[in-house]
Amino acid sequence: MKKIALILVLACACASPNSTEIKFGREVRTFSYEDFEVEVIKSEINYFTEIFKPINIAITENHILVSDRATKKHLHIISKENSRYVGQLGDRGQGPNEFLSLSGFKRSFNDDQFIVY
Repeated sequence: MKKIALILVLACACASPNSTEIKFGREVRTFSYEDFEVEVIKSEINYFTEIFKPINIAITENHILVSDRATKKHLHIISKENSRYVGQLGDRGQGPNEFLSLSGFKRSFNDDQFIVY
């Protein structure tokens, strides 16, 4: 009985890495780079020294919004058209028009507005 169990364990261990397995009731398949098509993307590299530790990114019709947990302002705005830094907003603090933390933000129903929560 022990020999049969050992043979079964060895047979399972020698299976091909691209084979389909059943684990916990779900089918699991491993992939390699050959399984995917290569897409070459040509773009510029932009460095925004005003952004130190980005957390979230949202996109409106004309802008890219980036939240940052390490700068004086919570949100940084970048133009989608020319990839230029537009500005920042959202002071950190407990005073009027300030807030301590930014849980997240998302695009509003209006094309170029966003909601902060």
